[in-house]
Amino acid sequence: MRLGNLAGQTRGISSNTSITITVSTNWTTNPDSTSQYEVKAYPDSTSAYTVKAYPDNTSVYTVEAYPENGSQYELVERDAYRALFFEGSEDHNVATGGTTTTLVDSRSNWTTNFWGVVIIVDGAGHGQCRWVYSNTSTTITIDGTWTAPDVNSRYVLVETPKENYFGDPASYAVRELCTNEWNTYQIARQTNIDAVRSTLNSSLGFTASDYIEIPTFFNRFSTPNEAVALMPNMVNSLVDTSRIIIAKPFGPRDPNGNDVFEEKVKAEITGLTEYFIDDWDTYHLGDGEVHCGTNATRDPPGTTWW
Repeated sequence: MRLGNLAGQTRGISSNTSITITVSTNWTTNPDSTSQYEVKAYPDSTSAYTVKAYPDNTSVYTVEAYPENGSQYELVERDAYRALFFEGSEDHNVATGGTTTTLVDSRSNWTTNFWGVVIIVDGAGHGQCRWVYSNTSTTITIDGTWTAPDVNSRYVLVETPKENYFGDPASYAVRELCTNEWNTYQIARQTNIDAVRSTLNSSLGFTASDYIEIPTFFNRFSTPNEAVALMPNMVNSLVDTSRIIIAKPFGPRDPNGNDVFEEKVKAEITGLTEYFIDDWDTYHLGDGEVHCGTNATRDPPGTTWW
């Protein structure tokens, strides 16, 4: 089990039906709607499948093959291997091998010299992110060296990554940001935000309906009272009459190719037309966003707006 009330527990499977897995040893407690899982089995094909998984019928998972070790398969949530902070296409799968300068997937059929960055998310070499020097239909050659991937290495590829302050690739896979360390830091920052909301509520009489909640993700710092947005900060936007101009977040995409963060903002904001613009290089890398780089002349409201 990856997350939820059974996180960290592993059990052998004694049997399964189309919807139920029976484990060989009891869990410490029953799984619930917070329980996120991975299943390893030993079928015999290299086909990829899409299945519907608990807790509801919208949770799409994919089954992908490890070609070695008895054709071992692993059930993983596809959304966990979507990328952030890139443009163009993305891909993910499990390597069939590699060296200190390459990653090989013998099942792939990539366009030559198409990919920009490769990230190893699980298995040997996990946590490594490298520029792609070149690629053939089945082999990625990186710029530099790394710990060699093997048949347990799950990778993510992106076509055109965003870059950080130092010119290194800034792309992540969603799974990399789902660790306890990242989660703990985000919860602490939410505590800071909640304290500000509490002050506004008590001082100005605000209620929950006065707020529009916009998703963000903070970069981790060693000092507890310091925080900078890891992703383009959509709150730092510009309202212009009937329009709102927002930093494009370059978030993970849903199965239809839509940015999930953009879709969330569109659902939250009413009465304004949203325009998402790329300010990554111009302002985001300087710890600012759209509002920081614009000036607006405004007429004060004639009423007590607050």
